[in-house]
Amino acid sequence: MPQPVIEGTPAEVRQEQAEQQAAADKPKRARRPRKKADDGETGGPDEGSDQQERPVAAE
Repeated sequence: MPQPVIEGTPAEVRQEQAEQQAAADKPKRARRPRKKADDGETGGPDEGSDQQERPVAAE
């Protein structure tokens, strides 16, 4: 992935790199909440119902 030529102070360059890294980390973080929302839809109206069903099934 070619990086654009950035003219500015090193602080601005660091901020640009930090923004690129944050954008790269976002998809990983976004997948987990989506998974929970999916389980909530299949488990019932309550998003936490899936987590509560597991201990009850163990009993």
